[in-house]
Amino acid sequence: MRKLLLFGMILTSMTAMCQNEVVSAVLQTGSEVKYYTGADALVRAYNDAEQSGSVITLTAGSFSTPSYITKSVNIYGQGWEKDDEAGIRPTVINGNLNFYSGSDETPLSDLTVEGVYVTGEMCVKQTTGLVASKFRAKTFVINGENASSITLRQCYLDGMSVGSNSVNGLYVQNSFIRGRLYGGGEQQILMDHCILRQDNDYGSFRAVYTNCIFGTGYRTDIDAGSTVKNCIFEGGSTSAGIQENCWFGVSVSTLFTDGTNMNYAEGRTFGLSSPETYVGTDGTEVGINGGTYPWNRVPTTPIVKKLEISVDGKQLNVTHQAETR
Repeated sequence: MRKLLLFGMILTSMTAMCQNEVVSAVLQTGSEVKYYTGADALVRAYNDAEQSGSVITLTAGSFSTPSYITKSVNIYGQGWEKDDEAGIRPTVINGNLNFYSGSDETPLSDLTVEGVYVTGEMCVKQTTGLVASKFRAKTFVINGENASSITLRQCYLDGMSVGSNSVNGLYVQNSFIRGRLYGGGEQQILMDHCILRQDNDYGSFRAVYTNCIFGTGYRTDIDAGSTVKNCIFEGGSTSAGIQENCWFGVSVSTLFTDGTNMNYAEGRTFGLSSPETYVGTDGTEVGINGGTYPWNRVPTTPIVKKLEISVDGKQLNVTHQAETR
């Protein structure tokens, strides 16, 4: 479907006389393609989308957000952080991005979100099969029953909150989480190849942690029912029930190649000074650069390099230029 979208965008390219670059959304449902411009382009594209299967691709720029996503749509942006080398300017969604079908009997299913910066929360309930990758959000929230098979991959979160017994299968891969993790109950949560920076103690969060790097706050923040395997700790031992092949009291000033702390900075890769030292029993490097999805903020979708409009008499001309990455 994404190949069709790119092909359709290239075919619509034409010469414009008086050009003004604008933010836009492209909606594709099957072979039908529609274009929307302006800050409300995402809202209008979403309103016209089918109940399932539609694809919305956003240019760089700032967009308002629908109150709720109650359709199984796929949303692709151009990236969540400026990267001159990769030619990325961020796609910013202002406010919360709420996925909520409105029915426990008919959840949203098989959605994809990629390459966006959500300034508020990304909130999920009554949703199954969501894959959210290469995005940033203030907080990721699962709130309410009937959320299952949720995957977060290569993302930056200020925090994460999972309601008690509200998710059946949450998989967080190769991600940086700056602050608080909050959750409770018997849940299927796997945190794999992540950096968990938190330096304050809050409550507890039960999960299976593999190949992760922890800040000092997680000595007591890990629930006693958790499993911790192949992990590096800036602090001392944890309250986890099972600990296997872990490193404790590791100085972050020598852990990373840039010889600094665990704070996030634009473009920072968190490469390890001695990757051969910190290898898990699964044979992969510990931290966000190991495993199946090494840290990479560049979206896999085609990037819209240029979108311009012009008026020639009564003719509205639209010019798109896109390229693969």
